Amino acid sequence: MTWWNPFSSTRPPPAAAIAIAADSTPTVNITAHSDLETAASSRPVSPPRPSSSPLRDDAPITTIVAIFPHKQPLLPPTSKLTSAQFIYLFVLDGLGALILSGGINFAIAYAMYTAPQYTTGHPPDKITLWSFPSTLAGDAAVTIILQCLVTWLIELFLVNRDLKTGGVAPVGFLPPWLVDNKAVRWFLSLPPASSSSPPPPPSEKGVTVVSSPGRISPYPGTGSGVLGWASFLFGQAAKSMVVAVVSFLIFWGPTVGLLIAAGRSNGRGDWEYDVTWTPQLFKLILGGVLGLVTTPVMAGVWLVRAGWVMGDNDESEQ
Repeated sequence: MTWWNPFSSTRPPPAAAIAIAADSTPTVNITAHSDLETAASSRPVSPPRPSSSPLRDDAPITTIVAIFPHKQPLLPPTSKLTSAQFIYLFVLDGLGALILSGGINFAIAYAMYTAPQYTTGHPPDKITLWSFPSTLAGDAAVTIILQCLVTWLIELFLVNRDLKTGGVAPVGFLPPWLVDNKAVRWFLSLPPASSSSPPPPPSEKGVTVVSSPGRISPYPGTGSGVLGWASFLFGQAAKSMVVAVVSFLIFWGPTVGLLIAAGRSNGRGDWEYDVTWTPQLFKLILGGVLGLVTTPVMAGVWLVRAGWVMGDNDESEQ
């Protein structure tokens, strides 16, 4: 005899079918698990019986297992760029990075270039375009590299968190030939497209299956232990340098040109600047524009990766 599971979507049996004689009432254990395998391997434990209990020791024992969802499924990939994705990429990430990165770089530049060695030194250090130790051209290069690295790692965790919580849907409309490229697969943290696995289980009632055994996860794996995390972060840092190199080629030259226009030539092939406000405005503009351009690209990488994995376009094993 099995009691009706109150967590089941099926209707309970008629009252007449669950009438039980007092001398044969079964003991019922209700165990709730978030994983079917854990529930199947668990041992039912009967609660202690009072001495006045009419149940016999040989009464049948029934275990009711209630299965609860382990995690919220991802939203299904989109076949085109939706308005929600546009706002997420270009308003929240793009304009948000413009304000946040610009403000942070402005504050850093103010603290750096109004330090005592530039204001009260005897003589004060000069802020120049090329000459060390205070080279704005070198500062621009370092800013581009470090900002791309930090932004890549931040977007890695923020976007995948939003994917897991259903805050944004993956992008699923890229052509297969693009993600079949080895360099693109490396950049998207996808394994080589050389192995295959069984097809994924079908979706049910419009809910897309996130992952299944033998298929890669929509989220990038970090490995286990300290070495696994170190290897993962090193690999992600290498990918961020791809964005940094492209950004350097785009932004560094125009930045130097604007600094030349804003500086005073010293007649020795270099340009000099006051402690305020050229260095601060230079960092504000460079950091803000760099964040505006690169942050949506970095966020889009993880949306594309999740959409590719979930869109039945990838048969690779993890």
